[in-house]
Amino acid sequence: MTEDVPPRPPRSLPTYVASAALACLSALLAFQILGSPRAALGALVAGGLVAHLAWPVLAMRPTGPSMGGGAATGALTLASAYVGAGLVGGGGSRVIVDHDAAIMLLFTFWIVVPVMVAAGVGLALLARGLASRGE
Repeated sequence: MTEDVPPRPPRSLPTYVASAALACLSALLAFQILGSPRAALGALVAGGLVAHLAWPVLAMRPTGPSMGGGAATGALTLASAYVGAGLVGGGGSRVIVDHDAAIMLLFTFWIVVPVMVAAGVGLALLARGLASRGE
């Protein structure tokens, strides 16, 4: 007698890998922009948390990994990393009182957002490649 074996789900990129990659990139960018390890730690934690929550919802669709969802996850990760860097302190805390620092951070946001969007899309492409390989 043969038993019905359920089909294996396609292999894909685990959520923790994508969130760790986006969180580390957020911390690296925060450290380069602000030069403060405390701000980089805040960016790491906030970016990693949002990336971990957003990746399975936005990027991993039932039909397969979504490029637009990966881009949205990258942008959301960057926005939360900026907030986390400002909340933890270090170089980001002066934004509240210093008008020039706030303008500089807003300017750098638009320079850095393509990097994070590209990282999200690249991770979604990697997930799509792994899913197609497992079929």
